[in-house]
Amino acid sequence: MLCQVTVLFYLPENDDHPELGTCVLHSKKGKIQKESEKEKFSDPDFTITEKAPYVRNAVFSFAPCLTSWHGVEKMKERVTRNSIQGFISTMKHQAKGHCPK
Repeated sequence: MLCQVTVLFYLPENDDHPELGTCVLHSKKGKIQKESEKEKFSDPDFTITEKAPYVRNAVFSFAPCLTSWHGVEKMKERVTRNSIQGFISTMKHQAKGHCPK
């Protein structure tokens, strides 16, 4: 696997919904991601450790690892989330590991 960082560029029309930013979650029990297994954001085992506000011209980046997840909290109203997602990768192959503390 390539060493990789995910980069999200937020492009909302206005700053009316900062709560719709991406969250980084960790398992309180130390759960590890499994291939093609989806977890539920509402699982009480997860705690939000970071949250990027969904505002104009904001950039949020993170390095995926085995012990973290990312997602957006359930929306109370229908809002279009305009964004550009990109990846920064190195040519060095390295397995995804545990998140640093």
